[in-house]
Amino acid sequence: MKERFGFVVSFGQPEILYKETIQSAVTGYGHFEPLRHYAEVHHLLEPGERSSGIYFTSICHPDELSFNYQNLVRSQFYEREHHGLLTGMGSPT
Repeated sequence: MKERFGFVVSFGQPEILYKETIQSAVTGYGHFEPLRHYAEVHHLLEPGERSSGIYFTSICHPDELSFNYQNLVRSQFYEREHHGLLTGMGSPT
């Protein structure tokens, strides 16, 4: 950078500048297609303690969606990165 553009550049320890989080309860919708089975999933998202991460619980009866598929939804929920809607920033952990 110095040789080509004349700028002296230094790098420090990276830090998080901004993370989006929800301030009130909201319902989110998504669909899952595990093993050629389709499920539309409704998530009630509620704010938690700052830096508490994501907590998942299911109130779906196994007659509506079997436990193995509920567990698949749960694992996908934790494995995905959750980006904010306003600026695309990461979710709080």
